[in-house]
Amino acid sequence: MAKSPPPAKTPSEQERAALTAERREQQAREGEVAMAEYIAAQKAEREKTARLRELRLAKEEAERKAADKAKTKIADKQAAVAALQAAAAAKAAAAKPGKAGAKGLAKPPAKPVAKPAKGARPAPKPRKAARPTKAAKKKRR
Repeated sequence: MAKSPPPAKTPSEQERAALTAERREQQAREGEVAMAEYIAAQKAEREKTARLRELRLAKEEAERKAADKAKTKIADKQAAVAALQAAAAAKAAAAKPGKAGAKGLAKPPAKPVAKPAKGARPAPKPRKAARPTKAAKKKRR
């Protein structure tokens, strides 16, 4: 069976169909523009992210190098301090009496303190003057 052609449209139906078709064409054009803007925004976002990532990595590398340099500097200072301490210890060892080196620079030994004899009583501690009593104060008056 063959299809019959659609019924003829009245002028108001034709106008409505034309407006609908025009509106669909306009929406299609706006959709293309919107999609182009969306793609451009995505591309810009990716480029910005890549640029910021490069900056961050460069900053981290610079900080790492600065930290390594600081560690090296600290290690050099610690080595210098250790060398100075070793030199001071060697000088002190050379200055001790009985060892080879400068003998006149050492301190003389301390004098021995006399110890009391075994069983002897220690000397009494000096007493403080006694305070006068109330009765003694009354007698003075």
